[in-house]
Amino acid sequence: MTANECYRPPTDAQLRYMVQWFHEWSEMQRGDFLPVLAQKLAPGTYVNGLLSGVETLSCNEGRPPSLFQCRVKLFREWFETWSQAERDQLLGHIKSMDPAFYNKVQEELETLSNKAGNGPVAALEKEEDVPAVSEENGIVQGNGEDSSEPESNIVENGDEPQDATGSINGEEENPATS
Repeated sequence: MTANECYRPPTDAQLRYMVQWFHEWSEMQRGDFLPVLAQKLAPGTYVNGLLSGVETLSCNEGRPPSLFQCRVKLFREWFETWSQAERDQLLGHIKSMDPAFYNKVQEELETLSNKAGNGPVAALEKEEDVPAVSEENGIVQGNGEDSSEPESNIVENGDEPQDATGSINGEEENPATS
């Protein structure tokens, strides 16, 4: 690697980073990410590349970019190199983590395609086109079929999720300290 080249993680690592970052983002940050994601899913739908031009403007003159801004910049760079299947994996994770956000993305894409006079945007035309995803050994994989298992280990009664070994969140429960 030369001094002008920078490290680019493998695509599966990029997807894991994006999933983790999305999980960490606040509602406000997710709202800021929405038009960025929509632009990537439906390029050419923003008039005269307005979003692309606005994104370079900064009110932080003299200050370094925020961590969120750096992550969005990486997303923009990485997304261009992903296959459609990899893009669908990210959407599948977003759908399982935040269905309301996923629906907002669909609405944004519909709005953009209607303004542009196009038909429905193919990227999210049908919900069943987004594959179900699972994580095995830390690698994001789409299995392309519906799973009857819950996509989340969130427990609605407020208790911590437990696995079959009686551990909480992957840590062994010690009865002496409980």
